[in-house]
Amino acid sequence: MRKAVVVGWGPAGYLTALLLAESGVQVTLVGDAVGSWPLWGGAWDFRNRDDQGRWVVRPQVAWQGVGAQHPFARWTPTVWERAWTVFHDVMMRWSIPFEGGGDKNHWTLTALGRPKRCYWVPAWQWITDEWTPLTVVRLPEFLDFPVELWSETYTRQTGQPLDIRELPKPPGWRADWTSLRWARFFDQPDGQGWLEETMSRLGPWRYPAVFPGVLGRDDTMSLIRRLERVTGQPVREIPLGPPALGGIRIERKLKTGLSARGVISISGRVVAYSPAGAVTLADGRVLHGEGVVWATGGILGGGITVQVDGQLLDSATGEVLTEAGRRRWGPYERVAGRQLAGCNPDRHGDGGAVTWASALWTAASFVSKEEAYVAPFGL
Repeated sequence: MRKAVVVGWGPAGYLTALLLAESGVQVTLVGDAVGSWPLWGGAWDFRNRDDQGRWVVRPQVAWQGVGAQHPFARWTPTVWERAWTVFHDVMMRWSIPFEGGGDKNHWTLTALGRPKRCYWVPAWQWITDEWTPLTVVRLPEFLDFPVELWSETYTRQTGQPLDIRELPKPPGWRADWTSLRWARFFDQPDGQGWLEETMSRLGPWRYPAVFPGVLGRDDTMSLIRRLERVTGQPVREIPLGPPALGGIRIERKLKTGLSARGVISISGRVVAYSPAGAVTLADGRVLHGEGVVWATGGILGGGITVQVDGQLLDSATGEVLTEAGRRRWGPYERVAGRQLAGCNPDRHGDGGAVTWASALWTAASFVSKEEAYVAPFGL
């Protein structure tokens, strides 16, 4: 069995490790921080502005100026559509429901009430093609979701009215409950039963109901379906700022998938590496594989950080670790994540598309032993 070492515990590392493992590769996943999951609401943007302020609708449009050396330069629109189909299949396989896709973007809402274009959106998050009146559910003394500001922004930008309804204080409630504490409460049968009964008493419900993103960590969609039966209306969430439950939910689901596929997860700080596939940790352990995937964007992590220009840095000292003259996309090392090979998603387009495409490309090229966009993913 072929072996690979993936460095990084964020979305790029998890997705690359899962794709490799599903292709029969023995994967060791190493990291020394939580990754960027708590910073991510779960939606995959597919539309952004470039550095001239122009709208970028598809990633390949944004990357036309990157140059022929970029690994995605040969990806056609057909390949991109196939890539998103694979993404949807992987998410559904591990019980992470997404909505959207197809040939267009959809509207969703930010934590501040602003409309935002997204391509794929988790099924628990509000998504629409046409704006409608909404009912916002307020949690008692919950400062992480400024309801008045959110409502004012939504009404001003969409022209739609809002109804606000406040939940009473549940049993055992304290004023210091954070979004994670609310989520743990709604993970429990008692919390779910209390919410169902309370929503029934607050009826009737004329408009779709939107909650701040706190409806549990592991069984959110089941709870949402129960609330929809009670209210007779669609029930969805609005993503919050960090810690974001959307990213945490996806992390927990994918972690189950990684374990089921035999991925070995190791906590440790990388201090040295060999282009031939050996990674040395601070405690002296050496991990071996036929290749190393660097998925360390450095947002929350430590160890080695992947820069926009493809260089590898020691994130503590800033020392450049990339060998002079080494091919950036060589046969033994690959880079995955939102920052890679001269493509800056903050200027050139979508970080979610970069993350997924790089994970898919890395897994496909590793399995096929060449820089190809072919089997096992049908690209």
